[in-house]
Amino acid sequence: MEYTFEELVAIVALIVYIAVIWGIAIWARRFIKGMAEFYIGTRRVPVAMIALYGAAAMASGWTFVGQPGSTFQVGPVVCVIAIAAGMSFPIAAWLYGWKMRYYSEKYGLITMPDLIEACYGGKLPRIIAAIGIILGSTFYLTAQYKAMGTLLGPLLHVPYHWAVVIGIIIYGIYVFLGGFMAAVYANVIQIAVMLIASFVIFFAGLAFVGGPSNLFSVIAQWEATQPARVFSLDMSACLLGAGIGMYISYIFTFALGGAGQPHVVTKMYALAKPEQLKWYAVFSALAFTWVCTTLSFAGLFTRYAWAQGLISPEWVNMLKADVDYAIIWFTLHNLPPVLVGIFYAAVLAAVFTTSDGFLMMSSAGFARDIVHKCIKPDLTPKQEVLLARIFTLVIIIVAIALVWVPPAIILVLGIWGWGTLAAVTLPAVAIGVNWKRVTKWPGALGILAGLVVAAGMGLLTLDPKVVPFALGTLKYYQTFFLHPCIWGLLAATVVIVVGSLLTKPTPQNQGVIWTEAKGIAPPPPAASVEAEKKTLYEIAETFPTFKLLRHLFVTPSRSKE
Repeated sequence: MEYTFEELVAIVALIVYIAVIWGIAIWARRFIKGMAEFYIGTRRVPVAMIALYGAAAMASGWTFVGQPGSTFQVGPVVCVIAIAAGMSFPIAAWLYGWKMRYYSEKYGLITMPDLIEACYGGKLPRIIAAIGIILGSTFYLTAQYKAMGTLLGPLLHVPYHWAVVIGIIIYGIYVFLGGFMAAVYANVIQIAVMLIASFVIFFAGLAFVGGPSNLFSVIAQWEATQPARVFSLDMSACLLGAGIGMYISYIFTFALGGAGQPHVVTKMYALAKPEQLKWYAVFSALAFTWVCTTLSFAGLFTRYAWAQGLISPEWVNMLKADVDYAIIWFTLHNLPPVLVGIFYAAVLAAVFTTSDGFLMMSSAGFARDIVHKCIKPDLTPKQEVLLARIFTLVIIIVAIALVWVPPAIILVLGIWGWGTLAAVTLPAVAIGVNWKRVTKWPGALGILAGLVVAAGMGLLTLDPKVVPFALGTLKYYQTFFLHPCIWGLLAATVVIVVGSLLTKPTPQNQGVIWTEAKGIAPPPPAASVEAEKKTLYEIAETFPTFKLLRHLFVTPSRSKE
């Protein structure tokens, strides 16, 4: 196995980045006293840092690898869809963010199922939501691992599956050690790496193609010679004429579905004050939209090279087999070695920030929401953290097994995961915190309906060659298409609203939020989150770059609320 000088430089840059991330995870261990610190930190982290963490969590491996591949295959319509995903931050903040943060501190909530039980009452809604989050997170994680395999395989000269295993081990150590506090500080570095990479790729690409006008001119001339337009600069013509319907569907999927991704929206729990939500929404949306939009162009840059005949036969075959190699080709052939290393670090950063959120949500769903809250209430904080870490290891092992299935199925699992998480979380929380009429059984059945419908429609929209009874033919996509996530959102919303209208609210079938608001329940017990012994300022004095971070970000008041 021989490496070129350029590859060795990129590998060294990647190793340095990994060492820094691991170091932060080890450093953050000292602050983990219980589940609250492990999952939401200290609530003394500056709003800009939390906002960047949220943007980084949304910017998954798909943003860096799958999205440019989709642009290469379909066209610039993907860029517009990326903007819709950025809208999910203000949508989530507007729909339920303020109340979610307020109730979090009032009732000691640190997970989404915590909030769902506080709205609907009983253990059943909590358990179904926790199961849905575990399943959705596990499915979506496989898509992140595919991005790691696609990235590391060509650089390390190892087969795809072993590249995935290497990537999983790297970030598994990071998540297993650090928890939320490690993720906050590490992800400030990681989103910075992502922003640098997106700047470099965008402007290097414009230089490579000779500017936007030449880029679109060359691609348009090539497109005119193609008989079947899967790729098209015309939104209505791409995907063989199915572009408009799918475009509208994906706009809603990313804008609404993104507002229901628990690994992103739970970052709002960690804000020092509910009033900071407006800045969280603005900072997160701007950072995420810039990264997504600029990286989409990498697919167009590679399509330009394809149209000009600049891609070698070996890479042509790789791109025909998997369009996700589009950005890999561009970076390896158009960036200096050090910048290639930065790009690889950025992709790992995107995978890490998304994956650590999914892993923490899954482990919380099992250790806190199922075991502690429903089976063994006397579990100590240290036992709960240990159980969460053990379940994290289990999820990693399951995900490693899943990546051995064909890449096409992994992409389907990613779609299912996104749709399932949104259908389980968004309707239940958005309706639950805003409507005092909600009741337990409609809430539980609505969450279950969203889970089943999103997964079922994901199965039905597959290619009939893969699943005999599926509907995913070209005629279906050209005539009518809704993303499985939208079906799940509609099903959950209808069941919760109609069911709650047909049932009578009582103290037995409503959560503490609404029973206490009506004055028919005693005040809740004190929040389970332990009182902080140190403020962030006292803790951060041990961190070498604290003074720099203090100048870069607006910090909250040290006074206790």
